Amino acid sequence: MNLINFEEPNYTEAMVRAFSDNVQPTLYEIQSYHGFSSTFNSRHFAAWDKRFSRLDLLENDFQELEGISAKRGIWGFSMLLDNKRKTLFLFTKEKNLESVRRKFGKDKLHYFHALLLKNRHLDTYVSPSEGDPFQFSLFDEGIERYNDRRRLEAIDIIGDDYDRFDQVVILTLAEENGKATKVEAGIFSSEFRLIQSVDLSDYIKPDFEDASVVGFNDASNPGNKQIPNLKKEYTPKEKQIVSTRKRNAEKDRG
Repeated sequence: MNLINFEEPNYTEAMVRAFSDNVQPTLYEIQSYHGFSSTFNSRHFAAWDKRFSRLDLLENDFQELEGISAKRGIWGFSMLLDNKRKTLFLFTKEKNLESVRRKFGKDKLHYFHALLLKNRHLDTYVSPSEGDPFQFSLFDEGIERYNDRRRLEAIDIIGDDYDRFDQVVILTLAEENGKATKVEAGIFSSEFRLIQSVDLSDYIKPDFEDASVVGFNDASNPGNKQIPNLKKEYTPKEKQIVSTRKRNAEKDRG
């Protein structure tokens, strides 16, 4: 069974690289620019903003791809739509995906729960097992009402684009010390049961290409607090004062 072939699209490597390439240099620039010497609480959002912006740019290089942005509360996120294969790609960290799966069927809907309703045609590939945590008999409101909520939520999130794709694929990223160690594509039923996973880790950027960022000041490392000095930008008045001082110093030396 091969529900999606990642060897066929010519964008697979570019998509994995955009998702998994090191974001630490960008975080370093932000940290240095703002002078965050001890804390950097916005690093999580900044890291994802960098990943999402790289993914959005892929539509410029691959005709079948289109970046779609959405917002849920304070969280903005990007998705990739393959118009040729009518597939929507979602992106998350490996640990986060497991957390979202465990909450499936609960009162609060995650946008993954909502969008996966599109995969109902894949439900025939799996059969509920005894003791399955996703048994819909556990839902107080019933499966149909729950799916109605999912559909309305998905349309609210993605708007008219909801009718432009037939299935959803979720890419997950695992990292160690800021470097990608694994990228995997998961194909799930509409009930969030895993049907097929594809390891895409071979497309991750090789370690030797990241040599330039060795020694990067990671704010999460308490042993590395040094922030490099930035060149001071002078106001016009300050520039005049500095220039006058330099001329006076030259006269004194002369």
